[in-house]
Amino acid sequence: MSKRKFDDGVFEYTGNGQTVPKDVVSVRFHPSVVKVDNNAFDSCRELRKVVLNEGLQKIGSSAFYACKSLESITLPSTVTEISQSAFNRCTSLSEIVLNKGLRKIGPAVFWDCASLQSIAIPSTVSEIGRSAFESCNSLRTVVFSDSNSIKKTALTAYLIKGGLKKIEANTFSDCKSLESITLPSTLTEIGERAFDRCKKLTEVELKEGLQNINQRAFYENKSLKTIVIPCTVNSIGSMAFKGCTELKQVTLNHKKIKTMGDNVFEGCPSSPTVITPTK
Repeated sequence: MSKRKFDDGVFEYTGNGQTVPKDVVSVRFHPSVVKVDNNAFDSCRELRKVVLNEGLQKIGSSAFYACKSLESITLPSTVTEISQSAFNRCTSLSEIVLNKGLRKIGPAVFWDCASLQSIAIPSTVSEIGRSAFESCNSLRTVVFSDSNSIKKTALTAYLIKGGLKKIEANTFSDCKSLESITLPSTLTEIGERAFDRCKKLTEVELKEGLQNINQRAFYENKSLKTIVIPCTVNSIGSMAFKGCTELKQVTLNHKKIKTMGDNVFEGCPSSPTVITPTK
């Protein structure tokens, strides 16, 4: 289908394999669109404004890949899935509004969104793919909830009870501005390198219910000073806290740990003080 523009210069997207001009600046979606095609707006470097239609259900893989001028996006409540790399390398994207109803955020969806400072993820989300927020260097606040009862303090990330069971590999790797994070009891696993090189991360709260901390999960968290490992944890992978040069105190019940990898605390100052809980 050929391109279609209104008198105001706005391009209308109708889907179904429609060719999108690479110099497009402003887009609005036809009410009939249910999916953004894979690579539909890939490398549309001048794209600044996108108005998505209510009724849209899925954003395809790399749909807005490297749209370097796109600054904000609001997803309608009908969207249930954002596929792999959909907004990857959107380096000017500073505002993202995700609505309740979203269930899946695919791998590397927001990878290298260097201007993104905060993200609120609704409680309906049950799956977040690996590297979803990797290299979001300005990311300061992550809120996994639609609850108004939680105080959303700056520089704090919350994961609140929802359906999320695992933080996948590299999910928040290299988020250099993230300073604290609280994880819920619904979480059972922290994936490999999940918080790798979060160099400003000073506070991590792990809740009862967590079972596995995979290798290099908190690798080179150079500002982390203390950590309390819940009694429900039975496995800690190799080098999980390697290079945490300020980590001086660890609360850990050795009797509960079934598997302890190699060099878990390598590079920590003079081996951190390990406290075993009385209960």
